[in-house]
Amino acid sequence: MNRLGNPPPATPGGARILVVDDTAPVREIVAEVLRAAGHEPETAPDAETALQLGRFVRWDLLVLDVDLPGMSGPELYGRICRAVPDQSLPVVFMSGRPQDLRRHGLAGLPWVRFLAKPFELAGFLEAVRQCLRFDREGAAGRRDGNDPAAAPG
Repeated sequence: MNRLGNPPPATPGGARILVVDDTAPVREIVAEVLRAAGHEPETAPDAETALQLGRFVRWDLLVLDVDLPGMSGPELYGRICRAVPDQSLPVVFMSGRPQDLRRHGLAGLPWVRFLAKPFELAGFLEAVRQCLRFDREGAAGRRDGNDPAAAPG
C-alpha cells in the first residue's frame, strides 16, 4: 500500500498516475481501471487536493476532468507543469463537453489526449498508452519547441 492506501501496481513498471475528477464514481472507476492495467493511480476530488499531492509526487501521467470546481483542469495542468518544468508531463483530459479542450488551446498537442464523457474504457486505456509512450520516448515536444510548461493557467 502507498501512503494514500492504494495498492502497488499489479506489474512492475506501472505508471504513477494522478486522477482528478469531482465526480466520485468517475474518479473511482478510472482509478480501478488503471490499477487493473498495472498502474499506480492516486485520486483527488479537486484541484487544490491535487496540488497538495503534487508537492510530494512526480507523476508519469495526469488524468484530469476539464470542468473542475474552483480551477479548470487545463489551469491545474499549467500549474503542475510549471512546478516541474524539467519534466514532459502527458495528460488525458475528460469532459462531457467536447468544445472544452479547444477553448483552452490544448487540442492537437502530442502529449495531450481528450476523451468526451461518457467514453469506452478501451479508448481510455489506449489514450493512456499513447500518452505514456510519448513520455517514454523523451521530451519530444520540448525538442520541437512545444513545452508543456507553457500550458495555459
